[in-house]
Amino acid sequence: MAEEWELTPEQIPRETAGPKETVGPSSVDRVSRFFSPEAVVVFPLAILLDLIGLILICFGLDDFGVTDIIGIIFIGGWALFRSQTLKMTAGAEKTIAKASKRAKRLKWLRPLAIIAECVPYVGAAPCWTILVFTELQA
Repeated sequence: MAEEWELTPEQIPRETAGPKETVGPSSVDRVSRFFSPEAVVVFPLAILLDLIGLILICFGLDDFGVTDIIGIIFIGGWALFRSQTLKMTAGAEKTIAKASKRAKRLKWLRPLAIIAECVPYVGAAPCWTILVFTELQA
């Protein structure tokens, strides 16, 4: 006759190596924001515009506002359309509360970055890159 073996919870072997490190969804979400299709398109554009402005300043040249106009049209338009959308998740209430608090704190950054980019010599600072970075984090 065959005997059936039944294990009680106390008899089941447990791992003794200690707790495993797991990557929470929040850290994965933070990283994945920078690899989204919109980030892959807009972030290099912001870096390129800032580098062109910095190189022109280093050689004492002026772009006569061309990079500013391109940045305002593409990056400013992207930030405007992006800020008007809200994605709903499982913890929508918590997410909305956090996002609204953060948006209130960073609300002044968008206009400041766009204005700073249009001021001569101040526009050499990486304002477009900072604007895209903060917009992707929000």
